[in-house]
Amino acid sequence: MNLKFNSEEELYEKLLPALRSKNRELKFAGFKMTEEEIWKLLKEHVWKNKKDLSISNIVSDIFSLTTTEIDSFINSN
Repeated sequence: MNLKFNSEEELYEKLLPALRSKNRELKFAGFKMTEEEIWKLLKEHVWKNKKDLSISNIVSDIFSLTTTEIDSFINSN
């Protein structure tokens, strides 16, 4: 199955359940981030030099974000 998205916004909307889940996990760990901030972190740091990611890789990256990566992102902004 090959999924195609017409825009980044469409992809974001499709991934929103995973982003919300990660956001809840982060709240339990004491972090205060929005789904948009998680998305921005992924785009600017995790996927910066990657192309043609599969939806499974993207979802995996969302759930694999570490507290170290998040701390680094928060402190750089």
